[in-house]
Amino acid sequence: MTRIAIVGARRRKQGLGEFLARFFHELGAEVCGITTSNLESAQDTARHFQDKYGIRTTHYADLPSLFADAGKVDGVAICSPHERHHLHLVQAATG
Repeated sequence: MTRIAIVGARRRKQGLGEFLARFFHELGAEVCGITTSNLESAQDTARHFQDKYGIRTTHYADLPSLFADAGKVDGVAICSPHERHHLHLVQAATG
């Protein structure tokens, strides 16, 4: 099974992270971890994914923590605000 991490999973403005989580889940991928701007928000988002879509995932404070704990990750959807894309891309590439 393909394992996907989502950075910026919370639906705050456009909701792209939530949309992609649902899309990957419907295609049979495992959403193996999510991050948002803070741990409390990530926890709320993980609960929302479970309640609304049946997506069981783990929440993390940041991408390095996700990589340290989640095991093999096949892909990363970077859905954070564009100002943070470069940082998250570097973290994903070196994760």
